[in-house]
Amino acid sequence: MNVSTADLSWLPGDADEQLALGLRIVSNSYKSRVQTAETEIRQLKTQLAERGEQVTLLQKKCSALEVQLIEQTQRGNQLVEENKQLLATTRKLQKDIQRLENLKKAVLTSIQEDRPEADDSSPFAAADATFQMTARRTVAELGSMEDTSLKGMRLDFRRGGPNNGTILTTHDDPSANADGRAFFRAARSRLSFETFNAFLASIKRLNNQQQDREETLKTAERLFGEANADLYEDFKALLTRHAVVLQISRSLLRWGTVHLSLIASLPKLGYGCDCQYLRQSLRDVDS
Repeated sequence: MNVSTADLSWLPGDADEQLALGLRIVSNSYKSRVQTAETEIRQLKTQLAERGEQVTLLQKKCSALEVQLIEQTQRGNQLVEENKQLLATTRKLQKDIQRLENLKKAVLTSIQEDRPEADDSSPFAAADATFQMTARRTVAELGSMEDTSLKGMRLDFRRGGPNNGTILTTHDDPSANADGRAFFRAARSRLSFETFNAFLASIKRLNNQQQDREETLKTAERLFGEANADLYEDFKALLTRHAVVLQISRSLLRWGTVHLSLIASLPKLGYGCDCQYLRQSLRDVDS
């Protein structure tokens, strides 16, 4: 605006008053500018504080991510090592399986090669056929019995060392099987259900070698009582018979050079035993 053409009639006439008015105008203008600047400064400080908080949060997040990165890196390295160990273990197990398969094949081949050919003209072949027929007949008879709890309850001994005791199995001669069946049928008919089950449990402990022959006899005597003393005597006789068989078989194994025909004659004497096992044991002793 051109000052020479402006309307200055509103100015005071005195020069001092005009100077004072000009100073007030300048002062007000300055104060207004200062207030505006201070407002902007406060706003900028607020924004700066917000930015600082955001930076702090980002730094914390960055630190957490760095920690996770380190942990995941360590976990990855651990998994790599575990994978290597598993691969090594897998290879080792595969080699072991292959060795076992080869050993199995070798054993089966050796058994087939070492198995003696059956000679129909020899007394041993006839004895083997007799024992196989007896075993099949005994199993068939057991399958026809009414009480399934009596299946397989035959007094005999299993293959084993000198410490093995009398065992209940199915490798007896027909006469021993008949005596055993008659005894168990009589015991089942004369004893109560609870007493008979307790008796069977005692025989099971004898089979599992959890108790000896004397303990089994004491248990049977207690369960049978005086009213069934004859059952106790029959049971004792059965155990005694098979104890004699066990002693004979051990003696034969100790002799080693005894003729195998002695073993084949055991069933004719009334004692049932696993003659095939005794013959094989004597062959091992001779070799």
